[in-house]
Amino acid sequence: KKFVVIVCNMSSNQQKNYQIKVPQEGTYREIFNSDSKCYAGKGVENTGDISSSKYQTRYEGVKDFITLTLPPLTATMYELDGQ
Repeated sequence: KKFVVIVCNMSSNQQKNYQIKVPQEGTYREIFNSDSKCYAGKGVENTGDISSSKYQTRYEGVKDFITLTLPPLTATMYELDGQ
């Protein structure tokens, strides 16, 4: 089953070390970033492999997350490698 993780930063501030839950453990890669230079953006991108990590939640048990840098006023998309 294929899926895409979509993250939007609607604030005017860059968000560093932003953690977001993902539905499956593994390595993710950025497939779209509206801040890319090809869209006349500044080019703040998450390049290379983005490995998920695990964390313990109080109510949901152990979950997977990825840590990102989100440019201001952008939309980004990520997919699990090997889907």
